[in-house]
Amino acid sequence: MSIVQVPFDKKFQNIDNTWQLPLENSKQRGHVRFYNYTSPGSTYPTKNVHVAGVYLPPGYNKAHQYPVLYFHHGRGGNHADWFNQGRLHNIVDRLIDSGEMPPVVIITPNLYNLGFAPEDFATNSTDYHYTTYDQIGIYAFDAAVRENYFKYLMPWVEKTFAVGTLPANRSFVGLSMGGGLATEMLYNATDYFDAYGIFSQVPFVPPVAALSVPAFKTKKLLLGAGLYDFALPSTLNAESLLAQAGVKNIMSHISICGGHSWCVWQELARIFLKDVKFAN
Repeated sequence: MSIVQVPFDKKFQNIDNTWQLPLENSKQRGHVRFYNYTSPGSTYPTKNVHVAGVYLPPGYNKAHQYPVLYFHHGRGGNHADWFNQGRLHNIVDRLIDSGEMPPVVIITPNLYNLGFAPEDFATNSTDYHYTTYDQIGIYAFDAAVRENYFKYLMPWVEKTFAVGTLPANRSFVGLSMGGGLATEMLYNATDYFDAYGIFSQVPFVPPVAALSVPAFKTKKLLLGAGLYDFALPSTLNAESLLAQAGVKNIMSHISICGGHSWCVWQELARIFLKDVKFAN
């Protein structure tokens, strides 16, 4: 499949999606590369080595400390999705160029081929379609991914790139199945990140233990889905549950552009960056 984006012309269009397009001046653009890092048990791209996407901002300087944002793919996706389909680097370049956010480092991990799979944690079903959702099994898988990232991915990121190491410097965003991982981070790595984006995630049932953590109520959150998204009811339920728990800094957004799709997640990513993580 090829993706073609046409520059906005008000004579023929009424919606300006220029914010998704590359900056005209290539010197103002960041750089996207894919890196290998040591991850015992991984089977891709080779034994005990795993892969992640990395965006470095224009003018990247190792003497500086940048915020680091983790953007996670969904079910069946990979570390390249946020760049290939989401065009996240274009969105970020334009927000940096307009002064709506500072330069950042972005990491796009891959939860597959770590040496274990969702099916390894299955309980009542090995079918991960949402009609027969194995909630216990997928939560156990998310916990295993979290532990793996904290053991191998995040130490490598902080050793390799010029990123801040305080919670205020870190954020985690995920879509669909990756939204489930974002909630796992919110529940069980609450103090590690400052802001969370949870997009089109099913289901959303915060454990009582997580709600009792004081820091849980201070985090900045964006919940979102498409108007025609099968995950929309879960997003609305999440907003209600978190509000009842006393979480203050919640923003929710329902995109009218589509369903469980990239046009929704692109829009949510832009809102997260300029109105949640880096809101004035």
